[in-house]
Amino acid sequence: MNRLEFLKSMGLTGAALLAALTSCQPDSEAVLPLGPVDFDLDLTDPAYFALHQAGGYVIQYGVVVARTVQETFVAVTQTCSHKGQQQVVFKNDEFYCTAHGARYDTTGKGLNTNGKRGLTTYRTEQSGSILRVYA
Repeated sequence: MNRLEFLKSMGLTGAALLAALTSCQPDSEAVLPLGPVDFDLDLTDPAYFALHQAGGYVIQYGVVVARTVQETFVAVTQTCSHKGQQQVVFKNDEFYCTAHGARYDTTGKGLNTNGKRGLTTYRTEQSGSILRVYA
């Protein structure tokens, strides 16, 4: 039984059915991460070794932190603005949602129809082996 059939079986019709079917869509332009937006990554920690090479990324507190081919660090929310799923990854020097194919550049700007709402971005600052990610 799919969602539509389930809601109909619950007696929902008309406007109530439409509201229930569309309520899973994100309402805001920016989708926030699950945790703090001010945290440090110790780049000497093996958990973050992916950030030592261009194209590498890690996910921390609902934020995707990546190293671009220009050797800069960028960070965006892991939650896709298209359908609100936490499936944003970094590949081919852009952010990509594995759920529906939404694509975003390294500034969070959408690159296709599914990515048109963009992603929330965060600042990064490196001091020695510590990478700070913050709003």
